Amino acid sequence: MMQTEGEFLNRLDSIQQDRRSYFNIKADITEAAASLSKLLSEKNEKSVQFEADAASLCELFTGPKSKASLLPDGTFHAVYQVRGDSGKGVILRVGIVESAGSSLSFLVEERLISHLVKSGVPVPEMLDIDIMCNKASYPFVIMEEMRYPTLKSLEHPANQALPPHLLKALGRITAQLHFLQGEGYGLLNVNIRSDFEPPVGMHALWEDYLLLRLEDHLELCRAAEAITAVEQKNIYDLLIQAAPLYHNAPSRLLHGDLGHHNVLTNEERITALLDWEDALYGDPIFDIAGWATFNRPEAYPIFLQGYLEEAELPDEFDRLFWLYYLRIAISKTAHRRRFGIKDPPGRPPASMRIQRAMDHLNGKTRTRLAG
Repeated sequence: MMQTEGEFLNRLDSIQQDRRSYFNIKADITEAAASLSKLLSEKNEKSVQFEADAASLCELFTGPKSKASLLPDGTFHAVYQVRGDSGKGVILRVGIVESAGSSLSFLVEERLISHLVKSGVPVPEMLDIDIMCNKASYPFVIMEEMRYPTLKSLEHPANQALPPHLLKALGRITAQLHFLQGEGYGLLNVNIRSDFEPPVGMHALWEDYLLLRLEDHLELCRAAEAITAVEQKNIYDLLIQAAPLYHNAPSRLLHGDLGHHNVLTNEERITALLDWEDALYGDPIFDIAGWATFNRPEAYPIFLQGYLEEAELPDEFDRLFWLYYLRIAISKTAHRRRFGIKDPPGRPPASMRIQRAMDHLNGKTRTRLAG
């Protein structure tokens, strides 16, 4: 059914209200956990069915006789590589799971990318966006295709090792990103009735965002047997009692999902940071800790060496790093529990990140971070 502009804007208002209650979109999406597997199964089916439409949507940029290939990316989005006979290519992201608020995510990303391009942070160009479903049955964005490998694809399969110069380069780019001043804290909000205002954080205080859904996430971790009831209480008390450390946090632009699958490289430098739907405003150390949850401790000093070439870190860096690492590890474990994601056989449980952070915060172990 076609919707009027007023109906569409009202729906975005409702999505923004839901988003305000999210710490981690994947962990906190409002669907009941029991229906998530059905949602994702339907997404996979619809993604295959949409492939022919995907090719035709991109012909303006790729030329006639374009072909779309569904990529194994995106939780709620279908992601396609589309190329024409001439070899011209684009990346198409389609909001197949409508309840995930793709229209709003795409709009936030559009506003953010225009800001990033002006600041010199390397990002793909956004070529087209349709959030009202005027051209297709789902909202979509068409992005410039950047034909570079991801850092993830260059990792050593046994130990995640990367050439040090690339880890340092990522540290430098991350520090440059963190110079961008924000307004407010947490996941980003936009004025959907204005085309010109930049995104703002949805919370007045950093701790308002940081402690959001903490009890819910801890309960999911305990239900997954990732923590005991005693650990659940201890972690809650630790994160709540650290609130004075959060209170004066700067508001800077954070990527929010700085895994190496979202970083492109020409093997000499970082060529692009991808996928900004989890971007937020907050303490830069939070973004560093988020990156660290994807990587082994051996990589931390090398990344931070690059970061420190561009920016300084506060005296309380180590404690804040592990507090944020702990909070992110909790939300990632809650996300895995809700989506029924299993640990690969023969590898330590992903939830061990929680115990790693607690061991550091309780002084049982120490990983060299910077310097």
